[in-house]
Amino acid sequence: MNGAPKDSDGNLEGSKKGFSLDKIAKEALETPNDQIPANDNFIKEEEIGKIVNGLAETHGISAKQALIGIMLLFLKGSASPGTPDSLRVTPSFPVDDKLTSIVITKNDLLFHYNRVMGNKYLRRLAETLRDPISIFAQKYGLRGDLAQKVNNLLIAKGKNPLTPKQKAWCSSFNSNNPALETDPELFVVANAIAYTFLKQTDSPSKNKKNSSPRKKGPGPKGPEKAKQNQKKYKAQNNKSAKRKNKEADNGREY
Repeated sequence: MNGAPKDSDGNLEGSKKGFSLDKIAKEALETPNDQIPANDNFIKEEEIGKIVNGLAETHGISAKQALIGIMLLFLKGSASPGTPDSLRVTPSFPVDDKLTSIVITKNDLLFHYNRVMGNKYLRRLAETLRDPISIFAQKYGLRGDLAQKVNNLLIAKGKNPLTPKQKAWCSSFNSNNPALETDPELFVVANAIAYTFLKQTDSPSKNKKNSSPRKKGPGPKGPEKAKQNQKKYKAQNNKSAKRKNKEADNGREY
């Protein structure tokens, strides 16, 4: 604490007595560039390597096969926090000259991601790998996690359905991908993804009502409730008796 920077009056910078937001904000603009880290959302290749190699080691597969499993998980929606950790893919890889299905779950990926990155924000990894994932999906005729939803939306509006290429790139992690804006065919996908996210943000929750429900006061209990039931029963009997008397009067001959 003794080495903390002080202002001209001897007050600690940022202390309540010597704090000036305008002054400190201006001083912040003088900070050298090498002291300010980039605020992009991408993960370093070295960190990706640790995640991929860790997954490969625990599953007894190669790094290439582990990467394929990761890409398949993201195409199924693993980048979204709403998908369950039990979400799985079962790619088939050659083991002892025989194709063997390997189960890889979102939870497996989360374990190795958290071990390397110290958090569970899988979307960062998906956005870092977004181009390789989409190119992979396009080659093998796969679709992104938003493809079906967007395709149904376009058809409902009377527009052309998505092409195979558009389906491959139609993923939630491509929402800010510049590649979609520079490709004429993929520009439709960029607009559709943006519309989908905007609709999710603007639409009210299904579980919420526009108006708050009426609060009901406590109902009658014990003897009071019994009295009310008796009155209701008597009223019904009186009504029934009057109806019968009226019917009888209508049937009399004078």
